[in-house]
Amino acid sequence: MKTPREIMLETHQAATPALDQLRATVIASEVGHLATAKMQTAQVVPRRNLATAIGLKLWNELIWPSRQIWGALAAVWVVLGIINFSSRTSFQTPASSSADRSPEIFTDWGERQQLLSELMQARLPRPVKPSAPVITAPDSSKSAGWIQSESTYLA
Repeated sequence: MKTPREIMLETHQAATPALDQLRATVIASEVGHLATAKMQTAQVVPRRNLATAIGLKLWNELIWPSRQIWGALAAVWVVLGIINFSSRTSFQTPASSSADRSPEIFTDWGERQQLLSELMQARLPRPVKPSAPVITAPDSSKSAGWIQSESTYLA
């Protein structure tokens, strides 16, 4: 007993060479059309400079293969920027005027300035009196001995 598949193949077996020939002509015409289109676009596109070529190479090699990771990093940076912006605006206080400041701040500041001036005066060098210069007489016996010892070596 024949299966339905075998019956169907027997009836269409005569059409197989004609279908193969049709398939080959369609593929040849499509491939030829694509080849001529590529040649035309290659002539129209201007040559890129070195910087553009390097940029495209880096994009294709580094960024494009891991675009999900780069997208996640960009999303994290956006979230951090939003958090930073929201925290900056929510905790910002208006500038206080000089009337709002307490007098304790001015007294503390005055005490600090006084302490600083005292410390700076303690660090200033005191003038030093110049001492009398020490004048020594030349020692002629040493130089004569040196000459004598040298002459003994020469002799």
